Amino acid sequence: MQFIKKAEKEKKSIPAKPTKEKSDRKLFSFKNKKKNVEKDNKDSELAKDLNIFSNIAKEKDVFSPTLIREVDKKDKIPFGKRNFNDYMVEVGTTIGFNRYFRSFFGKMMAENTHFGMFDDLYLGGFGDADCDVAIHVSRADDSKTRYLLSRKIAGLEADLQNEKDTIKIKQLRDQLAELHGQEERLRKNIEQLYHVSIQATVSSDSLEKLKKFSNAMIKRLSNQGVFLRSADTKQLPALLAMTPFDNTKHDFKHTFKNAETSNVADMFPFGFGSISHTTGVIIGEDIYGKPVYYNDRHPRLQNYNSVTFGVSGSGKSMKTKVLNSRKAYQGDKTRTGIIDFELENKDWILELGFPYIEFSTTDSLYSLNIFPIPRVVVSRNSQKYADIDDAVNTVFAVVTKMLKIATNQTLMGSKQILLKEAIQDCYNVCGITYNPESIYEDSNMTDSGIYTLNRQFKPMPQLITLYEVLGQQKYSELQEERKIVKSFTKAGNIKSQAVFDCQTNVNLQDNIMIGMSVNGLDDVMKPIGLYVASSNLWSTYERLPKAIKKDIIIDEAQNMMQEDYEATVLENWCRIARRRNIGIHPITQGFEVFLRKQQGFGILKNASTKFLFRQDALDIEAIEGKFNLPDGAKLQLLNFEAGECIMIVGNEMILMKTKPMPNEYELFSTNPNEEGEV
Repeated sequence: MQFIKKAEKEKKSIPAKPTKEKSDRKLFSFKNKKKNVEKDNKDSELAKDLNIFSNIAKEKDVFSPTLIREVDKKDKIPFGKRNFNDYMVEVGTTIGFNRYFRSFFGKMMAENTHFGMFDDLYLGGFGDADCDVAIHVSRADDSKTRYLLSRKIAGLEADLQNEKDTIKIKQLRDQLAELHGQEERLRKNIEQLYHVSIQATVSSDSLEKLKKFSNAMIKRLSNQGVFLRSADTKQLPALLAMTPFDNTKHDFKHTFKNAETSNVADMFPFGFGSISHTTGVIIGEDIYGKPVYYNDRHPRLQNYNSVTFGVSGSGKSMKTKVLNSRKAYQGDKTRTGIIDFELENKDWILELGFPYIEFSTTDSLYSLNIFPIPRVVVSRNSQKYADIDDAVNTVFAVVTKMLKIATNQTLMGSKQILLKEAIQDCYNVCGITYNPESIYEDSNMTDSGIYTLNRQFKPMPQLITLYEVLGQQKYSELQEERKIVKSFTKAGNIKSQAVFDCQTNVNLQDNIMIGMSVNGLDDVMKPIGLYVASSNLWSTYERLPKAIKKDIIIDEAQNMMQEDYEATVLENWCRIARRRNIGIHPITQGFEVFLRKQQGFGILKNASTKFLFRQDALDIEAIEGKFNLPDGAKLQLLNFEAGECIMIVGNEMILMKTKPMPNEYELFSTNPNEEGEV
């Protein structure tokens, strides 16, 4: 019975054989599926051939580099007249030139760190290339670190017992003191130990810029005890190590050094949002509400020039008024000349008790002559002489501008030479020659009949003098020009154009501050008045001793950039002003005018201080590129409130806001619709 039951169970467990009908059906089904798959594949391939968008570039294709390769010394890359033979990484782009990368790891030889020790590296002021810095930090094992420290201490103590040399004994004791101090700080959890590696990657699309930047960076940091070593033969892994997706210790474990928490903190670019000036004028406050000092004669400044850009109402004038009025309050003896295109600075200059000249037919209190007093210079042979040639060139520029305004033509050929001779004859008529004594009167009596210890200058020629000299027979070719010159003299019939046919009756060199405005002149005379005012200030200030600080502030300076000659003059002043202790300060809304003129780039390069107030959207791209502003500055410049600006002083940059006192704001504000205080 048991055997039968077991057989029945085995019979139930054996699967039944499929019949022929079922097996044929399964085979037919499998064949149909295979045919359907082959048909679908053919249809999909046909669809791909018919789809014209199948090979179009996707988003990832636009951003992905076209080439990434590690270059070694065997690869020949043209570099000037030879081949570039350094290790680097070449990365191709879809929208520009190939870019080259070189990575370096820093080795600190000093035992101590200090705050800001890597500021030069973070600022990257070594050339035109880009520099990215990475600080690789990983936490050290506390137990293992303390074990290694204890072993090192025990070894040094054993060496100390066996040492006989007194000098080495002192060195061993110093090392033991440092290790005991470190062990105590770690044991009490005052400090923690980290493994730190400093990496700098330089990149550029030019091999020459890459090499110059790298050499300058290595040399500068070596002076600070940080030696940069190139990651030769491993430039590609080093480039990948700049990203968070790579394990730096895998290939560059030798670059890590132990550092405590305070040492690591010294390496980071933390700051307080201010510039390094600790003296000077409090010009405003930073984003933390701390006062910002600005010293326009700071020893670290390469020159004393500045430029100010911003749309109307952004706070440019308020900054100028606050800065210069506070300098006067503090007793600063800087001679300051302010040239107004309108009457922006009139009220506060007069309120402080300084003269303000309005060029117009109704203002007879102050006047300026276009004929400057020749400055006395010393030749290479140590001989003093009156520089008549420079004075002639100054007058020639004004007169030719008058002629061009009247005729819309430039004076050409021999007429230029004749006109310069006529201007020099004007000085000869007044008895002024190259002899420096000829520019002074024989008597020290002033026009008011008072004797003074100061030597008195002779009366200079005037435009009417030039008109009379041009009447001579030898200047017969200039009779048409003589008629035009007459219209700018008191002998002409146009009174509004004769404002500069006079003697200068204002003392430019002794006034601490003076303002000049061309607002009262017509459109014909405004460009001439702007040049006469600026050239008179320059010729007066450059004759003063170098020990005296001088500033020339030009409001709406874009008006001096319309003509090439005036633009060139302004650029030359900015280049040579430092040697004469003069600061040139153009203030303008029109940044695009500076970009249009080649001279504008020279002005920007020779200005150590830049003030960037709220900008127009049309100018923002150019400003962001020319000043190498960081990410996010573009949005800030478009949304600044009145008085807020980015201040760039040398290699330092700060976000600040001009902060006038209530009484200052009441005096300085030019907004008639604004009530209240800032």
